[in-house]
Amino acid sequence: MSTAVNKKKKARKSARQRADARGEARKTQNGAQPEKQREKLSVKEALHLFGKLLSHNWQWKICSLFVAVIIWSVLISQDPSMTREKTFNDVQLSVVGQDTLKTRGYVVVSNLDELPEIKLSADVPQLQYGAAAASTYYARVDLSRVTQAGAQSVPISYTNSSVYGAVSSVSPASVDVVVDEYVTRYRIPLSVRTEGELQDGYWADAASVDPSTINISGARSLISQVRSAKVTLDLSTLSVDEKEQSLALPIMLYDQSGMLIDSSDIRMTSDSLTLDSATVSVRIYELARIGVSGEVNITGEPAAGYRLASVNVVPETVLVAGDENAIILTKEIFSAAAVDISGRDRSFLATVPINVPDGAVYASTRRIVVSVVIEPIISTKLLKNIPLGVENVPDGLSANLQLRRCDLLVTGEQLWLDKLKAADFTLAADASGAGVGTLALPIKITYIGSDASGMKSAQAQPETADAVFTAE
Repeated sequence: MSTAVNKKKKARKSARQRADARGEARKTQNGAQPEKQREKLSVKEALHLFGKLLSHNWQWKICSLFVAVIIWSVLISQDPSMTREKTFNDVQLSVVGQDTLKTRGYVVVSNLDELPEIKLSADVPQLQYGAAAASTYYARVDLSRVTQAGAQSVPISYTNSSVYGAVSSVSPASVDVVVDEYVTRYRIPLSVRTEGELQDGYWADAASVDPSTINISGARSLISQVRSAKVTLDLSTLSVDEKEQSLALPIMLYDQSGMLIDSSDIRMTSDSLTLDSATVSVRIYELARIGVSGEVNITGEPAAGYRLASVNVVPETVLVAGDENAIILTKEIFSAAAVDISGRDRSFLATVPINVPDGAVYASTRRIVVSVVIEPIISTKLLKNIPLGVENVPDGLSANLQLRRCDLLVTGEQLWLDKLKAADFTLAADASGAGVGTLALPIKITYIGSDASGMKSAQAQPETADAVFTAE
């Protein structure tokens, strides 16, 4: 019985607890609804207040618009699919593939330094628009695409960027070039050309050049023009204080006419090394002036009636360079051969070698000119008892010579005198201007022979003749 009572008590207690709980719940629900209503009123009031602020304050309106634009721009810039076209003018082209072209046996002969500037456009993402530059797309002319000689149109290549976008257009789209065969000529002799003069009193030995030969490579049309390779040594730039000198001098190429060829597009090599200059070595000597002896060895005799008059040598001195110790001992230079005058009847010139001093590497001449003067032998011949007449007697006068014959002393070439006779001359006393009385008249000599070239002079003996003039 007690157990049943307890169960009833517990049931009544549980019922009361449930009733209290339901009452508390209703109380809580009734209190929350006014709070939500108050919250809804607060939001409406705030929006209404914000609307009033916007309708009455224009600064807020502009600020809101500015914020909206910024937010829009940020959103757009972050979208890689949103691009803008950017154009670059006067873009410089790069040239690539030249070495590859040469390995194929070709070379561009048109001026690659005068390629056109191009216009390039690219679709650039908004975020990278300001940073994008023309160099980003690496516009270039790729010569490795060329496969034959002649005029070629090479397309302009470029590189698209995953960051800065893709190229949309290039203008012009290609460039025109002229291509020639690339050839090599081997072992072209290299020589030294000298100009200018050393300081007086010095001499430079023949210069040597290293390398002595070169190889040249380039366009066939250009290489075929080359006829010689030279370096030019200006002696006036050398210092005489240094006896041994080496200089690096540029290599010059010349055509058949001796005109300089522009070698900027020609590769010069030696033992696979690229050259633009060669080493020139030269030795400088001090000059010594040595006299030439006039004592020339003469052999033989001139023709009959002629004699050796004189012997002269040209030059009278010789400049010599070489071993100073050997040259300083040489006081005079002599001819090394004799001059034969056998049967000579006139002057002549003979060229003979000279004895250059031992140790000499240079002499201003190694031969001298010998001037041999051959003259006829000059002699005299006396012609006797040549008849003497008178001429030019003035009118109205008569002349009586006191001398009827006289002698004549003739000077001339020996061979001419040997043929001379008294009959080759006429002698006459000249009475021009005479008057009455006795006068000493000069004797006039006239050669009537066929050849007077050998005569030097003629003198009557005596030189005057007395004559008596009377009036008729």
